[in-house]
Amino acid sequence: MSVIIFKDLNSLYIVLALVYSILACYVYYQLLSLYDTASSSGSIIALNTKKLFVMTCLLTAILRFMSFVSMTILNLAISDFHYDIQTQTSTDADNGFLEEALLVLFDFPDFCCISAYMLLIVVWADAYLKSRRHWLSSYRFRQAWILLYLIANILLYTAQVTLYSLLFLPDISQGIETVLIYCTLATFNLGLPVLWIVAYLYLEFKVRFYHQ
Repeated sequence: MSVIIFKDLNSLYIVLALVYSILACYVYYQLLSLYDTASSSGSIIALNTKKLFVMTCLLTAILRFMSFVSMTILNLAISDFHYDIQTQTSTDADNGFLEEALLVLFDFPDFCCISAYMLLIVVWADAYLKSRRHWLSSYRFRQAWILLYLIANILLYTAQVTLYSLLFLPDISQGIETVLIYCTLATFNLGLPVLWIVAYLYLEFKVRFYHQ
């Protein structure tokens, strides 16, 4: 069994950036395939939930790629700040800024991943209704789900901007802010599967009720 040993973080960041660049190219190819399929049916301009989901995945991969590239550049520039990660021989201000910058760069795309997962629920709900016999209005349900998705995104990115803004305030402890950021991410990550189960039970009940 081969074991990859990364001598420094830059090697890991470069590999991850390469992986996400390949993923972004693959998702972009899938997006073009969707538009080619739509063009053959004469609906190339229409932006449905499936296309929006693929575009969100593409944005997530690009943000991940840019975050790892930025982290690599920041690590290479650490010597200009006279900062030693192991011994932390720089000033407290430099230490705090670099740690906060690395935290923001590493965690920033996580919120976009959560947004993509929420949109996946919308795509699934749309496909669920199309695959069942019922008297429900798929168009009205799609509008309601997208509205809920937009509201959830507003709350998500408002929390993100607020937490990252507070992170750079000198009067607030960085440890507390870090805990708040990860607690927020954990809340969304744990809440989304629960939301998916609730959505399944709700749609199953509505479809069966109106089908009878």
